[in-house]
Parts: sequence; structure tokens; C-alpha cells
Amino acid sequence: NVFFGRPLGAMRLTAFSLFINHVSDLTIFRLINLLFLTLSAWLMSVQLRNYYKNDTLALIASLIIFTLPPFQILVAFVGTCATPIALFLSILSARAISKPFWSLTLLMISLLIYPTVAMFYWVVVAIEILGFKIESSDRSAKSLTRLFSVGFGALSLYAFFLIYTKSYFQDLTVRGYNPYMVNFDIFHKLIWFINEPFFNALNLWNIFPQKELAGMVLLFILGAGVIRWLKLSNELKTDKTLQKQFYGIGLLWFIFLFLFLLSFLPNLLTKFDLGFYRCLTALSGMIMLALLWATNTWI
Repeated sequence: NVFFGRPLGAMRLTAFSLFINHVSDLTIFRLINLLFLTLSAWLMSVQLRNYYKNDTLALIASLIIFTLPPFQILVAFVGTCATPIALFLSILSARAISKPFWSLTLLMISLLIYPTVAMFYWVVVAIEILGFKIESSDRSAKSLTRLFSVGFGALSLYAFFLIYTKSYFQDLTVRGYNPYMVNFDIFHKLIWFINEPFFNALNLWNIFPQKELAGMVLLFILGAGVIRWLKLSNELKTDKTLQKQFYGIGLLWFIFLFLFLLSFLPNLLTKFDLGFYRCLTALSGMIMLALLWATNTWI
């Protein structure tokens, strides 16, 4: 873990391993994982109240997201016992955005534990976008500006950390994930991203991916997008004063789509193609969030 740019994750794993002497001991650590996952789901439900005004709907939506396969792996796979903590800290970081320094610190700690899981931060940002109020754009824009500033700030600090430690650990990494080897073949990486991680995440709870299911989910979301666009176009025809709002909503949609890439950023930047389910927490969260939005639109 230290060699992979996850020093705090390595420390946590080492500390846990001191208390594991028998297979039965793993149950305790799975319970700890479950505890942090539960706390994360609760924090997520609080954040979802920005979109769902009904607390019950927000809680149900959060539970739906946190039952997806990548989250189940965080509990079952004890070898990644530090990752639920990274998940919890990433959500807490976004929730603490009113205090940028502490928010940045929490996200940086999350990145040093497990970068791919720390990207769940962008799912919380996506919720902020879905709940964005054009009428109160000054307040909403300030919150979004802080969220992106903290997010990119933490990623920049983490990049500097990798650059500094590269000479020490680059040759010690095993074949596979290597944060020190950056991919420059953008076209290849995007094609792979769509064909494997994105495709697998579109299958939701189905761990044996099928094109039919992925296609149905994608069409459902895209169809909702078309409906929402047509509604906005019709409103614009009847009220020309809504033109500013129309362009503002279009910009928010573009940012929302960009978050899909940010949710899988560490694995997109590394040279090797690694789409493990434990790396899909943020991407799966984004897709489920889009699916929940689409369902709300269709209804």
C-alpha cells in the first residue's frame, strides 16, 4: 500500500493485522467496515436532502446506492479494511465545505488511504449540482466553487506527494496499479473506460455484465435527459426571460457529465487498465444518482 501511494491505508492495515490471529477475527473487522459504511450512508442521506425534500426518500436513495456491489466488497474484502474509512472521510469532507481548510484536510487523508474510493467526493458534488437553485445562484455557485476548489486542491497536493515519492517507490510496485506511471493515450483510455468500468457499473447489482441490461439503464437515463431538455425548450419558447437559466442548466449538465470521469480519475490516469469492482464505488454512485434523477424525471 505504501508503494501504491496509500501510506495511511498501509498504516491502518498494519494496525488491523496485529489483532488478526484466526479467520474468525475477520468478523470483527467486517463489523467495523459495516459501521463506517453505515455512517457513510447516513451522511449521504443527509446530503441527498438537498435534492429530495422528503427525508424518507433521501434515506431510501442512499440505501439503494450503498447496496451496490462495490460497497458490498468494502465490507466483505478485509484486505481493503481501510477503504470504508476513506469513503466516510470523503463524504465528511464535502459536508464540511463551509470550512475549506478542514474539508481539504479530510479529503487529503482520504486520498492517502485509498484514492479510488476518495473519489466518492465527486458524487456528493453531483448531488449539489442536482439540487442547484438558479434563483439563488449566488449562494449555490459559492458552494460549488468551494467544492471544486477543495477537490482539485486535494488532487494537486496528492499529485505533488506522488511526484516527491516517485524516486523512492516506483521500482518497488508490482505489475498492475502504478500511480507513478501516467497514461498519455487518452483515446485508448476513454474507450476502455466506456467498455469496461462504465459498462460494468451500468449493470448495477448484476456482477455478470450483460449488454442488454447496460443498454436499458443507459437508454432510461438518456431518455429522461431528452424529456428534461424538451421541457426546458418549451418553457424557453413561452418565456424568453428564462434564456439565462436555460444556459445555466446546460452548463450544470456538462459539469455533471464531467464528474463521471473525475469519479474514476486515479484509474484513468494510471498506465494500466484496472477496473476492479472495489474501484467502482464513485462511478457506481454517479450512475445510480443519474438513474434516481431519471426516475424522478419520468415520474
